[in-house]
Amino acid sequence: MAFTGAERQQKHRKIKRDQNLSLVQVWVPKDRTIEIKAIAAKMAEEESKDLEPSPRQLAFAQFLCDKKGLKISQDILSSSKKLSEWLNENKKAKDKTERNL
Repeated sequence: MAFTGAERQQKHRKIKRDQNLSLVQVWVPKDRTIEIKAIAAKMAEEESKDLEPSPRQLAFAQFLCDKKGLKISQDILSSSKKLSEWLNENKKAKDKTERNL
C-alpha cells in the first residue's frame, strides 16, 4: 500500500512536531536573505556556547548538596551544561527513592 503525497507530508509534520519543532515560513526580501541567514547562524553558535552556571542553578545545587550530603567538583561548577546534567541526575535519584518508599 503506497502513501499519498498528503499522507507523507502529514507524517513528516507529525514527526517534526514530536521533536518540538515548528514550521515557520516567512517571506523576506531577496536582498536580506544573507543577513537573515547570518543572524540565524550567530544564534545557533551562541546557543552552543557553554556559559557559566546561573545563580538559580548554583542555588539549587547548593540545596541538593545540603539536603543529600553531596559534593560537586569545581569542574562541574564551571560549566552550565555540566551543572545542568549533574542537577538532573541527582534530582532524579531523589525522585526514584521517594517512589520506592
